[in-house]
Amino acid sequence: MSPEDLAKWKASPEYKKQNYKPAIVTPRRLHTHQMVKELKILINEVLDERQGKFDYTSYFDTEKFKHSVLEEEPEYRP
Repeated sequence: MSPEDLAKWKASPEYKKQNYKPAIVTPRRLHTHQMVKELKILINEVLDERQGKFDYTSYFDTEKFKHSVLEEEPEYRP
């Protein structure tokens, strides 16, 4: 674009009408959703153990949650 064409374009009403929408920024997190879920479970288990309320199978006791490939993983319920 020549300098003359640029000057004409900037003087046109179309140039002044352009509205730019602000960019949407999605915050980044260090941990994945799965890691956050497991950290919450771990923290709650530690607090329950501390208060003497730990009367359930730990989420991290993987032997209790074994299952075949054809089945879904058993649901964790504290």
